Amino acid sequence: LSLWLLSGDVRDPESAIVSACYNGCLAYFLRIRRHHKMSPHPDVFNSLLDNLTSLRDEVSEKANEDLAFRTKNPDKKEATQELQETTKLLMEACEKLYREKMKIEEQQYEEHGSDLLFLSRFMKTSLRDGLDETRYREKIVELPSCGDAAKVVSRGAWLCCSSKFPPNQWWWSETVHALRPVYTVIRDGRPCSAFASEIVPGDIVFLSAGQKAATDGRILVHSPEAVVEVTHITNRPADIRVCATEQTAAAALESRNLVLLRSHVLSGALFYMAVRSCSSGLAQGDVGHEASSFEVCTEVPPGVSLNLCRATFKRLCTKAVIACKSFGVMSRMASSNVVVILLSSELFRRSGQLDAVTQLVKVCKLQRRRLVFVSCGLSSDESQQVVDRCGGASVVRLAEEPAVPATSGDRSSFVDSIIDPTISQQVSDADQLRVKEVAEGLSPDTPCVLHILQAQLLFLLRSLRANSDNVVLFGVCGFHFPRCFVALRGECRPSGQHGIAGAVDGHAGSPRTAVVPEGSATKHSRVAPCPEADNDAKVRTATNTTACSTEMGTPMRTVAQSPSQPSVDWASIAKPHVLLSLGSIGLVSDEADVVVGKPDLSCLASGFSVLQQWPAKARSKPP
Repeated sequence: LSLWLLSGDVRDPESAIVSACYNGCLAYFLRIRRHHKMSPHPDVFNSLLDNLTSLRDEVSEKANEDLAFRTKNPDKKEATQELQETTKLLMEACEKLYREKMKIEEQQYEEHGSDLLFLSRFMKTSLRDGLDETRYREKIVELPSCGDAAKVVSRGAWLCCSSKFPPNQWWWSETVHALRPVYTVIRDGRPCSAFASEIVPGDIVFLSAGQKAATDGRILVHSPEAVVEVTHITNRPADIRVCATEQTAAAALESRNLVLLRSHVLSGALFYMAVRSCSSGLAQGDVGHEASSFEVCTEVPPGVSLNLCRATFKRLCTKAVIACKSFGVMSRMASSNVVVILLSSELFRRSGQLDAVTQLVKVCKLQRRRLVFVSCGLSSDESQQVVDRCGGASVVRLAEEPAVPATSGDRSSFVDSIIDPTISQQVSDADQLRVKEVAEGLSPDTPCVLHILQAQLLFLLRSLRANSDNVVLFGVCGFHFPRCFVALRGECRPSGQHGIAGAVDGHAGSPRTAVVPEGSATKHSRVAPCPEADNDAKVRTATNTTACSTEMGTPMRTVAQSPSQPSVDWASIAKPHVLLSLGSIGLVSDEADVVVGKPDLSCLASGFSVLQQWPAKARSKPP
């Protein structure tokens, strides 16, 4: 409070005190609330936690063997004096060799190459239980700030005239808190929740599909289908890597046993040990900023005033916990007449979501918006409950997307399935006709519940976009239908335009050259692949149709795209006018135009109610 008074508004000390107390209580209750949050994938989390326990036991056994070798003594009763003296000399030599070994390992420390036993000792952590509370407090004090805490100042009237927007006021602080990603971290053997700025080297962090890595980290265990996108590091389009637990490249930035700061998990889940903080990444200049990364374009759209834009933006934040990335997207959201929502069983089972479905349906009917719920693993009973809450809805069952993707066989084929330039050919002619019928038969009075595949969903969005009278809002909860989402991002490029470092640490093209920024931890102009990595899963390069040789002589398998299979630029023909993240903080929120701070359909309904005041003349359809 003293620091606040020193840096606050000295002209209004009473307002400064009230604001300081408010924000202190807000931070406290937010911390209490998120520490009671459960993992969104409890089955996967518990399974990987068991694997983590097994890994801990293996490393502990190795450590015990090492210790036993250095401390083992013969039976003093049976040993002669000469034997005891010889044993003592040998033990002293072993201890000296051990200290020299530890010194060499410390000098040759690499985040991706060091042994896990040494890494856990170096980080002073446990592979299963993580850091203890005392060690964590020591480390968190030593770390510089990641710049993710929003500075909130007094709510005095003098700030209302400031040109900065959004202003540093209480309502924007609450919104920023809601938009910050929360991670599951193992500390003292118990899972807890933490912001990225609270993660320190040595923490054991859990990541699932759709999440963004808070720090650089060493992968400990992972599910078979775990893949990570590192496009922002390599600047190669659609650069996706299959996760590994062993070093696969000499360069740290190219090894698949590391997750890099701000990289996205596209599929599966993993546990990793943080090797750096969010304020510094292995890539030069790679720094994580949670709050400052949300930038708002304040360009005023035609037909509305600046004051109306600011007032509406504030009301969306305070009434619906909705943050728009521009004033223009508020105009598109107000103009949307087709609302497509991915409704998952996790979202549906949350408390109060049945009433939220009723509220959203009521608002959409009142404002003449056509509402479509796309099932993401809903059971028949849950689907029927949605129909009942809608007051009668049409149910269309084309197919059911499998809950768990198939990963048997070559893992590179699974990577290929995520970025598939021929996904449009996976919808039969009969299904295309049915999807078109659904798109043309939508009515504001009758919501629709769809059970369809990812490719069929893309075709539905394409059919809706083909009608120039439609303004489509696409709401995504969690990270379901990843192939559909990746296609809408424009990652499905024609053959020869995308490289996947999925199975090996290489890139598209030959020979493989590691692009490591200057000043990074490890520099290598060429990367020699590990033989076991090529055996684990082969690399796919779309630029060649013949195998090429690497420095070690290990061939790289290439899969050529057939010229008869045309690629479709889904980003231009199917991407919705408004992409909305329904409480999905990570990859989806980074790409979304509108971010809802919590997974709650009632927030979306409240947002539509707020936008009802938007002038009709300003609701022009986007191109």
